[in-house]
Amino acid sequence: MILKIKVTPSARATAITGFMADNTIKIRIAATPEKGKANKALIDFLSTLLAIPKSEIEIVSGETSHIKLLKIPDGTLLPSNLQNSQQSLL
Repeated sequence: MILKIKVTPSARATAITGFMADNTIKIRIAATPEKGKANKALIDFLSTLLAIPKSEIEIVSGETSHIKLLKIPDGTLLPSNLQNSQQSLL
């Protein structure tokens, strides 16, 4: 399953902040976008949120972009705060 995410790095706290018009998930990350720190923090956050190992989350596209496509295992249960994003799954 693919999640489309817009990341805002260097935020005060890491959190899901909502959805864009195309149902892209908006997430603020407390880490800076230096040397992959924000990407690592995003994967750590999603791993905890989705209760899956970090090794099962892969950045498919957008490694250096604010818009990212992340691959997670098919059948992963999405928490209620991500249920609105089901249309953004490819």
